[in-house]
Amino acid sequence: MWKKLYKALTEQKYRVKLIKKGNHWVARGMTILLFGLGVIALSNVEVQASSWHANSPAEIAKRISSNDRTFTFERGDTFWGISQVLNINYQTLMEWNGYKSSDEYTIPVGTVISIRGNRLTFTTPNGNVILDKIIQPQDRITQTSLPTPAIITNKQKTDNSSDNSNNSGSDSNREFPTDKGNVDSGNNGNNTDNSGNDSSNIPTDNGNVDTGNSGNNNTNNSGSDNSQELPTDNGNVDAGNNGNNNTNNSGSDNSQELPTDNGNVDTGNSGNNNTNNSGSDSSNIPTDNGNVDTGNSDNNANNSGSDNNQELPTDNGNVDAGNNGNNNTNNSGSDNNGGPSSIDEVSPSKPEQPKIDISPLQNLLMANSNIVSLPIYYNASENNRLAFDALMSEAKSLQYKLSLTNEEMVAMIDKLTAAKNNLNGKATDFSKADELLEEYNNRDNNQRYHNATAPSQLAYDNAINELKKLQNTTQVTQATVDSAIANVIEAKNQLDGKVLSTEEQNKFDAIKSFKEDIAYYQEAIKYLPDAYRTAAEGLLQTQGLNVLPNINAFSTESIVSMQNNLKTWLDFYIKSADKQLQGKHDLEAKIQELQNLVDTKLSLYTELNRATDFINASKEMLQDPSKAYLYEEQATKLTTVINEAIDAQNKADKLIADKEKERASALEELLKLQVPGKDSYIKFTDENYKITASLDDIVERTKLVAKILPYLGDVYAGNPIDPEYLKYKTVDEYLQVGTPAYDKMVTTINRLKEDILKEFALGRGTKDSMGSNIDKRIKTVVTDEDVINLKPLIDLADAYSKRALENINRMRFAIGVPPMKMAPISDKRKAMMIVHALAGYQAGQNPDFKIGDSHVGTIAVLLVPHAITAGYSENVYPSANAPIISNHFTPEYMADVYNKLELMEGIKYFSDYFNDTEAKSGHYTNIILPQHQYFYSAMIVGNVVPENNSFSSYRVSLTELFYELADDQYKWWLKHFDEWPKVNPETDLDRTDFNNL
Repeated sequence: MWKKLYKALTEQKYRVKLIKKGNHWVARGMTILLFGLGVIALSNVEVQASSWHANSPAEIAKRISSNDRTFTFERGDTFWGISQVLNINYQTLMEWNGYKSSDEYTIPVGTVISIRGNRLTFTTPNGNVILDKIIQPQDRITQTSLPTPAIITNKQKTDNSSDNSNNSGSDSNREFPTDKGNVDSGNNGNNTDNSGNDSSNIPTDNGNVDTGNSGNNNTNNSGSDNSQELPTDNGNVDAGNNGNNNTNNSGSDNSQELPTDNGNVDTGNSGNNNTNNSGSDSSNIPTDNGNVDTGNSDNNANNSGSDNNQELPTDNGNVDAGNNGNNNTNNSGSDNNGGPSSIDEVSPSKPEQPKIDISPLQNLLMANSNIVSLPIYYNASENNRLAFDALMSEAKSLQYKLSLTNEEMVAMIDKLTAAKNNLNGKATDFSKADELLEEYNNRDNNQRYHNATAPSQLAYDNAINELKKLQNTTQVTQATVDSAIANVIEAKNQLDGKVLSTEEQNKFDAIKSFKEDIAYYQEAIKYLPDAYRTAAEGLLQTQGLNVLPNINAFSTESIVSMQNNLKTWLDFYIKSADKQLQGKHDLEAKIQELQNLVDTKLSLYTELNRATDFINASKEMLQDPSKAYLYEEQATKLTTVINEAIDAQNKADKLIADKEKERASALEELLKLQVPGKDSYIKFTDENYKITASLDDIVERTKLVAKILPYLGDVYAGNPIDPEYLKYKTVDEYLQVGTPAYDKMVTTINRLKEDILKEFALGRGTKDSMGSNIDKRIKTVVTDEDVINLKPLIDLADAYSKRALENINRMRFAIGVPPMKMAPISDKRKAMMIVHALAGYQAGQNPDFKIGDSHVGTIAVLLVPHAITAGYSENVYPSANAPIISNHFTPEYMADVYNKLELMEGIKYFSDYFNDTEAKSGHYTNIILPQHQYFYSAMIVGNVVPENNSFSSYRVSLTELFYELADDQYKWWLKHFDEWPKVNPETDLDRTDFNNL
């Protein structure tokens, strides 16, 4: 075992695949083998050069085994020796630890080296971490290629004409060569591999045994090597062939799914030829055939489908057209360096893509992506809009149809274009609204309003204010305006004022005026000196308040006379407080003006709150006559607030209009640039996931994509959000707030939350549970009843995921990466995502939970995929972040917020991708990796707190799932490398007890 590890540690070429671990991307490849070991292990004495012998790299490597948790520096170990084992420049290793070359033989024994992936740490004997570094390619003894999302090391085939040549039939574009039907048409001398196999990608187990080869150079005449772990499927028997021409009497069933090393033909071998006599069964499962060589003699070469050193069988299909002589020739399907040494060198098969160029369809879809913001769409008739939506959905699904023909694509483009042309929406018509507002301005001439009760008037006033506010709202739909118009008309019809004769109206007005004067004097008397106040209060009581109960009994003339008499006497007293009362009048007028602004124009959170605060403070001031000296000053302040609020709102409205133009322009530019065949076309990676585009170009394209998103604003800075979001259902609507369904969901969430909190108390869910230590993962899962009760949250997750996927695929389109699909997972699996997100939410709310950014380990997340996959799920935008403030909070807005953060992360950090040791662009990389096929995300919303002016604050936590499907071949490798999950999503979905893993 240690030889294999040493070979892996010192290998000059190794495959690397970037994977996400919490907040970090880790380059997994050569060194990741050590992750399975845990930590590499260096006695608490200091080594002296005078009595000391340097341990060789081979001696150091011997101390590493699969059971080691640490690699502890021992007497005789040197930085140089360790550096050779770790494949790190020894000067770099010393520099990292603060040593110079002269210190090479004075290293503290007992120092512990720990390796996790490409992260290297040194810990002193007393437990202090003195080094924590990410190993970079330039730190290696042999420089390796710069890491890409997945560097594929192709097996190169060479045309060897001398001894020990690899006459392989391996496809140099694949990681996994196949067994392909080798033909030796004229080897003279000793034995080559004349095997013939089908084109399946999956190697098979054979269990070959050589129990007695005698003679010169006894080699393996099987489809695998004698020392390997997994021989190929041969069932070969050499029962004692001595001498020449042992031919292959093999047969295999051509209908089987898995390959066997069969059908070998040697049509012209001369000499001492021990050939492959193989056969296999017709099973679909790799077979363990038990090959036996009980007595081969003479010069037996390796006639196998793999070399003698490797663990796994590989591609055959070799052709040897004439090797001559007694050449120990490896006619195998792999080179002599061996097969994969860990699961990290294996990848699922690349997903198939449509065989035709689908860019015309993708361009049309992209061109229509922002149509929801245009009146042609949002004001179209419902039938035409629904027809367009249905075709958009159908067209999107065609992107993934492998058998899509050009005729089908053209037909869909024609239908979608026609549906767009049928969208008959026009700019929103406010003409009827203008008529109603003009009528309202003359309301005092309308007896039905003038004579109405206060509640009836207020209802009409409020309806009018709502209509006025829509006039100041961009992208408002005709349906919304029509609804507001209908509310105004209804409120007007509900006015309860009576139509009176001239005489009746005069008396009504006299009584109304008398009552208003009494109300005014009641307030004004409060501002008089004590000596005047008592007298004024007496007059008001006798000549005003005492009259009101019988006011209707008096004639109009009598009422007017009593009112004038009352005013004459009370104004005499009130005159002493004229200044204070004028200030009161001015302040009341400004309060009303500011309130009207709030009701009819303002939409900015900061301006609304500021205005509301001033209104409330001013009203409170009016309640305290002792502060009358401040009224004029306060009225002046309100004038400033009004002017600044109007200015801020006008700027916000212009900003929205400008951003809409910027969005349209950016989308138009993207569609012009990203056309296959043009110099401006960007393709992020080739078919083998090698990066082929400039990182700076990727960043520039990301900037363009970011401009296409709706304007998100910054509520705390007083910026608006795009009115597009007003067209979507709110989070509250998805969650069915106020209904029995909501109550059941809350009850279920609370129970799951309590279960999760109990597990946190037991130490579960922490960082060490996110790796292989599944025992420490949170075990909370859902029942079938829970799935039903969580349906509102599932619906919310669907809406969020749909929007996020649109944003992600826009970015992928912009750099030539195939679009991702919505993960085809059941409601139960979606509920598992919700449990994982809930655990992250609770972690974010717990200041004692020491895990960065609320990343947690749960059993639930392992049960999400519908097949064993290569991928991950992580919690993002944790609930520890500041809450979202909104008066119309939608999943579309939240998706855009988070996707914008991902794009900005890429813009800021992705240019330095190859030098980024902290995965600063990790979340951005998630969305552009071509390996990722499927996406889903769950959204937890909690701790909703009402704010002013119908705004609320929402605490949010998200979890995202990116994955690629694992084909049967990849699952086979998972099992071989003991990576098959303890919690198997294919079989364990309905388990509820995971405590005995």
